[in-house]
Amino acid sequence: MERFKKAIFAALRLALGKAQEQDANRGQSTLGKFLMRQTDELTAPPVPASDQFVVELALRFSEILRSVQVLSDIVLYLKRFPPGSSRSRYLNYHVRSYLQEMYILRERLNALLTKYERWNAPIAQNVEMRNTLGDSRDLIKDAFDPIVAVRDDDVHHRQFSDPELDRLEGWEGLIEGGVDPGKEWMQQRYENQIRAARENWIAQIETNNAKTIRVIDAILDVLFEITFGSDGQLIIPKSYKPARGRD
Repeated sequence: MERFKKAIFAALRLALGKAQEQDANRGQSTLGKFLMRQTDELTAPPVPASDQFVVELALRFSEILRSVQVLSDIVLYLKRFPPGSSRSRYLNYHVRSYLQEMYILRERLNALLTKYERWNAPIAQNVEMRNTLGDSRDLIKDAFDPIVAVRDDDVHHRQFSDPELDRLEGWEGLIEGGVDPGKEWMQQRYENQIRAARENWIAQIETNNAKTIRVIDAILDVLFEITFGSDGQLIIPKSYKPARGRD
């Protein structure tokens, strides 16, 4: 991921520098507004297709990078409880947020591969590239679909339920407002349960995050070879057309 990130952001800085020069010499360019999502179109003065390609690819990569960062952040959130909130609901919320972000990341990765297929159309005539992108889709399917299936059930069929978290909510209800003398074991049982649930989900998500990073690294290594030449120069796809909106 770092190799692709370094290369695409270097190309983006170059494109933005050229746009800034246009602003100074020929009038207002919309490249900056496009980058800041204030417009979906790049307008006069003319921006070279190569620079538009850089901006579009950098934006799509940034969305993937942001999802990866959110998945990492969720682990940090799970490691500490904010005061005054239900710890069971807090855990449940971030577990469901994790499932949702995995879905978003899968969709962004697949959308990027679809773009590469369009940019290199007709893909059917390029057997090597077709197989390469197909292998990347298989990696995504194997890594993401089992996790996303849990999210899909939560959204479309039944609310997400985890036995460990369900038990935790039950114990939390028992001790809410304090426990009677001689019943302190309830409080201790709840503390044990919250500790076990949190540690279990942190371990699961950290393991899955490590696997997710490996999958993304493998995909971006493939895309790097398609996108950059041996000299590090950007390769503009033969069928690239500047995006009009976020198709």
